[in-house]
Amino acid sequence: MSERQALLENEPYDTEDPDEIVREIDKLWREAQSKFIAIGRWLCKAFREHEGTYEEAIVSRLPFGRIVAYQLRMVAEAIESHRLPVDAMPRSYSTAYKLVTLTAEDYQAALDQNLVRPDVTRAEVEEWKRARVKARAPKLAKRQRLAQERATIRTEIAELEVRLAKARQRLHEIASEIGHEEGEGLGAVIDGVVEAGGVILVRSNMDESCQPDV
Repeated sequence: MSERQALLENEPYDTEDPDEIVREIDKLWREAQSKFIAIGRWLCKAFREHEGTYEEAIVSRLPFGRIVAYQLRMVAEAIESHRLPVDAMPRSYSTAYKLVTLTAEDYQAALDQNLVRPDVTRAEVEEWKRARVKARAPKLAKRQRLAQERATIRTEIAELEVRLAKARQRLHEIASEIGHEEGEGLGAVIDGVVEAGGVILVRSNMDESCQPDV
């Protein structure tokens, strides 16, 4: 069948019945959807077989742009991998693309909430995504706050370790000049804490002896 014959066959005919008009449009749209899937599968095949030259050899010569080519390919890949069932594919490939590019967690939620279906609209998907982001915001804010606090604590620890190393070095320098104080061989005492032989000891409030910190 020539392209002209196909166009003539799809020309509107005489009818004023709204139901019949909707049926014809629905039929043509379904035909267009199957063509979109077929195009996407051809693009997947080309992407695999022309690695390195895909953009120049294939995409640059197509009757549509790179963005459309990418979206069609992503939808077809989701179908080929059985991630997106054909019978659940939205009628608009751009809407299907919005679904198949969700994170694994969000896509599973979309499946659970019956968002992956033929009659879903792009507006419905976008509204669902906004609601997900809004619901996730408090959790993300808390995570970011804790991550920032963790980074601050790690910085403080690093600074304290530098100060402690400098203090120990200074004590060593002083000892080399004037000798050790009596009992200093047990280690440096800082705020009641003694380090001796790699063991941390703490002065007891009851007496002056050092007890293991357990």
